[in-house]
Amino acid sequence: ISYENAPSSWKLANGEKPPARKPFDNPVWEPATRTFTATVDWANTFGGDARWEYTMIFSDDFSFIAGGACRKFDKDGQSTGVSAFPIQLQYIRVPTAPTTIFGSTYVQFGRLGLASYHFQDPDDCYISYENAPSSWKLANGEKPPARKPFDNPVWEPATRTFTATVDWANTFGGDARWEYTMIFSDDFSFIAGGACRKFDKDGQSTGVSAFPIQLQYIRVPTAPTTIFGSTYVQFGRLGLASYHFQDPDD
Repeated sequence: ISYENAPSSWKLANGEKPPARKPFDNPVWEPATRTFTATVDWANTFGGDARWEYTMIFSDDFSFIAGGACRKFDKDGQSTGVSAFPIQLQYIRVPTAPTTIFGSTYVQFGRLGLASYHFQDPDDCYISYENAPSSWKLANGEKPPARKPFDNPVWEPATRTFTATVDWANTFGGDARWEYTMIFSDDFSFIAGGACRKFDKDGQSTGVSAFPIQLQYIRVPTAPTTIFGSTYVQFGRLGLASYHFQDPDD
């Protein structure tokens, strides 16, 4: 729990401020029920409390804490009250901007599978044609594959630049090869620069499609599937008893 921005009036029994970082003790995460349990002990009581016992049940999209409670006890083990989620304790997840393309998908026209770009990991990047129109055909009359890999993918994190090629043995719209350079926005929300350079089977240029002019791709928001890597706040403020779930042991 972070108390980094706690009001000056928040004091322990000895008059000190609560620590900037107070660990959850005995943390247990149950993914099947989206339930986190833990305790917090105060050697110097906090608001008269010596121990808090938490049960947090997260919403199915992990956007807020939807159930559970904090049960509070004094130094003699007597109950001092119960604060329920999300009634007395209202915590929502802080959106986190990605720091890489991997794990993300970028779409045009808001549609997955319409030549959407999928960056699973550095060695697994592809274009999806799963929902391509029936009019999109290769030279042999077949549909483009549901999953067309990017060949020779290279990711340069310092410049947020991805380069790759795509080769078509059966030409696609007259093209045999595409050479991609994609430059991502600083928040990774869209492809902000670069181009797709296209060539026929003789290596002659058939044109250039630029990002984000002819090719407009935006990132698809992805809902988390765990609490880890997330922060939950009350009153929209970090450090005001915000909950930080770095990993299962932190």
